[in-house]
Amino acid sequence: MKILLVEDNEELAENLAEIFVDEGHEVAFAANGREALLAAREPFDLALLDVRLPDALGTALLPQLKEMVPSSEVIVSTGNADLQSAIEALRGGAFAYLTKPVGVEELILTTRRALERVQLRRLSESLRAELEESERRHRDIVEAVQAMIVALGRDYKIRFANRQAEELSGWPREELVGRDYFEVFAPQSQRDARRARVRAAFDGFNPELEVDIVTRTGAVRRVQMRWTRQASGGEDLIYGMGLDVTRQRELERKARTSEKLAAVGTLAAGLAHEIRNPLNAAGLQLSLLSRRIGKLPEHERSNLEQPLELVRAELSRLNSLLGDFLAFARPREYTRYPIDLSALVGRVVEFDGQSALQGGKKLASSIEPGVAVLGDADALHQVFVNLLKNGLEAATTQVDVHLVVEDGRAVLTFRDDGPGIPRDVLARLFEPFFTTKPQGTGLGLAIVHTIVTAHGGEVGISAPAEGGTVARVSLPVAQQALPAAAP
Repeated sequence: MKILLVEDNEELAENLAEIFVDEGHEVAFAANGREALLAAREPFDLALLDVRLPDALGTALLPQLKEMVPSSEVIVSTGNADLQSAIEALRGGAFAYLTKPVGVEELILTTRRALERVQLRRLSESLRAELEESERRHRDIVEAVQAMIVALGRDYKIRFANRQAEELSGWPREELVGRDYFEVFAPQSQRDARRARVRAAFDGFNPELEVDIVTRTGAVRRVQMRWTRQASGGEDLIYGMGLDVTRQRELERKARTSEKLAAVGTLAAGLAHEIRNPLNAAGLQLSLLSRRIGKLPEHERSNLEQPLELVRAELSRLNSLLGDFLAFARPREYTRYPIDLSALVGRVVEFDGQSALQGGKKLASSIEPGVAVLGDADALHQVFVNLLKNGLEAATTQVDVHLVVEDGRAVLTFRDDGPGIPRDVLARLFEPFFTTKPQGTGLGLAIVHTIVTAHGGEVGISAPAEGGTVARVSLPVAQQALPAAAP
């Protein structure tokens, strides 16, 4: 190790240097305070400092040396010891205060002890640096991982939340820490049951649960949580890691819906074919019957024509229903051509706006101009009319139509201010033959789903926490330009 000798007595300095070199140390000299400060620019481990120097007092030089090399130790020596200089030396951070002449054994022993302290201090600093680096790496991992991580105490209050917990929930972590986890994240009806299940983690179990997480805006995300107990800093904690599986579950639901639609579509096609033949025969016989009734005297026709019209109307309704079956069961191949979606939506809004006014409701729109998609205008027109009609029927006072381009897709939403839709009903809206309307066939939204999917798009219906219902259609934006308008 390196020792700095600050001694104006050259002969004594040489003797001390010989002792320290024999002990295996490197030695540097300084004959006065100025030279000592210059020498201290090169790090040293121990300084042996004389109190009286030609240009300074050692007790005044001591704090400067300690400031320049904080990890070093300083031994102060003097031939004229007094209480005041001893107090100043100790206040300045001296390891020891020796009175000359100093015995060789005492000097070596004191030096060794001082150097041991230097080694311990540097080892402690190294371990602290390693610990800080390890903690930093772990913090970086916890912050970077794409999973929600929270730590709870036995009182279920949040002790820690990572960045993903902030992004998923919408709550800043400083507002999360200290709050009851279940009061923040769990729907009120589920809090007691979920507390009981998570309590098992404090008993050594590692429950894995798929639960609803309520965000700051009131939206609900589906999250797969796993809880693990871990003692930290003397406090008993459980750590929860959650993966957002909302999108995955939605894709699975859509896949199941598509499978159901395909299966029911095949059945509907066969059923419609089997029904249409006897239906045509019944229509033909009804026409013949009508002609025969027309030949009867007028007083005899009056009692027969009313039930005849009723049968004709029901046959017409059945024929229309069969048309819906076939449209759903055998969706045609759509010719793709550029469509000005903005103009198409504008026409739908303009036409249905009159119906809304007649029904005492308002229809507001915000349509981004120049949005183009590839598809069949008539089929998409059918989709938009259907969704807008549903919105107007459900609305209390108003429906808002919004068209915008997001991430290369045209996103069209129909938002009504009605009472909303229960979650159990939402999950079945696109199932064929499922309807909440007394006279509904349950095929309207199934056909909407079929048309939108055939155009490479997605359709969904949600019930926001603030109320009402939102129908959302997403279609790929056309890459080719719209045809030029006629002059």
